[in-house]
Amino acid sequence: MNEESLSLPKISLKPLWLLVVNPVSGGRRKADLIEKAVEFLDKQNISTELFYLTGFQDITHIKHLIKKIHPQRLIAVGGDGTCNLVANCVMETEIVMGTLPAGSANGMALDLGIPRDWESALTRLIEGEIKKVDVLHLNDKYISIHLSDAGLNAQLIWRFEQSGQRGGWSYFKEMLRALVRINSFSVRLHCNDKHFKSRAVMLAFANGSRYGSGAVLNPGGSVEDGKFEICLIKPMKWYRMPALTWRLFRGNVNIAPEMKIWSTQHALIRFKRNVLLQADGEILGHHKQIEVKIVPGAVNFIV
Repeated sequence: MNEESLSLPKISLKPLWLLVVNPVSGGRRKADLIEKAVEFLDKQNISTELFYLTGFQDITHIKHLIKKIHPQRLIAVGGDGTCNLVANCVMETEIVMGTLPAGSANGMALDLGIPRDWESALTRLIEGEIKKVDVLHLNDKYISIHLSDAGLNAQLIWRFEQSGQRGGWSYFKEMLRALVRINSFSVRLHCNDKHFKSRAVMLAFANGSRYGSGAVLNPGGSVEDGKFEICLIKPMKWYRMPALTWRLFRGNVNIAPEMKIWSTQHALIRFKRNVLLQADGEILGHHKQIEVKIVPGAVNFIV
């Protein structure tokens, strides 16, 4: 038997990455960008598989694909909502996730220092550090990896979705409309073995610190400290809005009299009436009670 007959078939040792693409996020055409990303990764000896979100049982299909192809990394190509969906697929596993920012707002990427420029972001995905990121559970039904809230911002996101438009300018226009239609609501909050009662225009559950606009809702917040912050914005006179907005973008909103922040690992919130809730840019409907718990280090994330 000669040496040639003993040779075994070659097995590719190239790592495989699954790119989960939101085709409608951010109002950007992604075909050329995706092609460039695949070419870039191929030059780094990385194989890629593409999965395009359809809005129909995406998590089920992605988990099935994970079992079939065994990717080393899942990359969310979209905004915060796409990051949330990918985190849902990989949390409490050894699979590493990352993101290529391509949404109308990319708060998670901004918080983790991931560049909006794709070539720089791709380089970061290859060379970046892997951190164990916390995840919030909402009512044991939903998760939030970055920022979720009830009230004003959720109403803004709902209006933005209803408009059928995409992009930063459309988001800004809906923000202005939401500000002139602010409704307050009554909140009962239990956390850290204490009870609080207040009125609010927004109540946020912050794993991260800032929105994609750059507004810092939770100064000093961290996605890996095993805690989350409850950020309550009280009703205010119209002439106080510019000052509050200024502090949001200066990063010191925590000293504004309209803002109250608690740091905790678990909270139970009750509203007097149903209030609209969103998590990472995805509307979750109206709720009268919300329980929030943290799962420390649930996701391996490239930063």
